[in-house]
Amino acid sequence: GAAAGYNVTYDYLALVTPDVDDKWIRVIQQLGYTTRRVAVPIEAKDIRNPDLVATINQDGRLGANEMAKIEPFLFNEYDRVLMVDSDVLFHRNFDELFVGDDTDNDNNNSNNVALQWTAGGILSEPMNGGFLVINPKARDAARHHDAILDILREGDYDPRTGWKNSGVGGGTYGGLTVQGLLPYYFLHALNGTASREIDRCRYNNMQQVQRCKDYAVEEVTSNHFTGDCTKPWQCIAAGRGRGLKFIPKGQESSVHPMCTRFQEVWWERWTDLAHSVGAPTERCGTGTFVSKHLYDRL
Repeated sequence: GAAAGYNVTYDYLALVTPDVDDKWIRVIQQLGYTTRRVAVPIEAKDIRNPDLVATINQDGRLGANEMAKIEPFLFNEYDRVLMVDSDVLFHRNFDELFVGDDTDNDNNNSNNVALQWTAGGILSEPMNGGFLVINPKARDAARHHDAILDILREGDYDPRTGWKNSGVGGGTYGGLTVQGLLPYYFLHALNGTASREIDRCRYNNMQQVQRCKDYAVEEVTSNHFTGDCTKPWQCIAAGRGRGLKFIPKGQESSVHPMCTRFQEVWWERWTDLAHSVGAPTERCGTGTFVSKHLYDRL
């Protein structure tokens, strides 16, 4: 619901690429989302750098499919689009992201801010691609979309020096797509204009930096199960390796106590959902993923 003082209405969209199975589309829709199929805006064969073509689909979580995240720049039926990864968990209202001033702080041009973003967890990741507030009605939103694709199509990328020898995107997870191209374009090519940084500790808390660890849980609007905060459904304790294994309740993220609280909230919500669809509510240890529980019952 809308926060006091704001008049914001939401549509809940799930962007799905053409390769997503129809059964999953039905699952997503029964969870209350409207699905919107989006074609990946560029194919690897259209990139003029053969080395980039050979590696882009092994980079990041989704390879070239990550570029579907820039399509909301063209969703001009909306005033704002909050584009988040599916491992982001919300704890409180975020209307202020949708109604803030669009004036660019550097040149005072109204309706110029096309993107609000948070920093990543390490120096090589200046912008995290899992939490993007896009303004499709910004003056140059469509031009930004096309310019980003032109940079990718040109393919001037080196894994050591990044995009156009800028140092941006080199050695970065997802640096060949969104987590390299967006910071290169908005922070380097446009010199920080047309975008605005928002507080990563409040809106995209992954721990990782001491300032975010020092936040009170009550100050966090949303957290991201990445970085120091492992995904609760994978049952991996922070700092204890990558293999699936049972972690006793309360010890899921003992290295980062705030992550444990985030995971507890996730499990509470999973329990409510599982009850509603008749799925098992046990945590971990069963060898059955949460997603399969839903897939079998919806």
